[in-house]
Amino acid sequence: MAIRSIQDSVFCACCASRHRVFRKSHLGPREIIAAGVWSLSFMMIVWQEFDPRVFPIWAFSLIVCEFFVHYRWRASLICSNCGFDPVLYKKNPERAQSAVNQFVAKRRQDPSFLLTKSGQHLISRRKPIGNLEALKRELYPKEIGITVVPQQSLKDVVH
Repeated sequence: MAIRSIQDSVFCACCASRHRVFRKSHLGPREIIAAGVWSLSFMMIVWQEFDPRVFPIWAFSLIVCEFFVHYRWRASLICSNCGFDPVLYKKNPERAQSAVNQFVAKRRQDPSFLLTKSGQHLISRRKPIGNLEALKRELYPKEIGITVVPQQSLKDVVH
């Protein structure tokens, strides 16, 4: 029997970067049995015989384990590159979009972000200033004083 990894490598739906996500979102049979063994050993250490008080201890340990397993899974879903949260997106896309925008704005303010791999990628995609001026001329021709000549439509060319 091969040992399965507890994490999967997935792509972010927003920025397409790879990150690791935990497989389990809830407790499995192994964790339930481990919590039972822990509760029984705690019972034997404290009372040295079987005591029915072990059942509430077992239930409490299951609740704590479930909380941490679910929290670990939920925290691993959020992309570390862009801050996209697929669970939040499924519930409310507008909130997910604002969360990504806040995350990106915060990352741009951080100078150490430019030293990361994704920050270097951001620098390499940046356009030179000359291209930016040409783009401004295309988008705002009236403000700069350029008159735009309308191009012929495809209907005029074909007929």
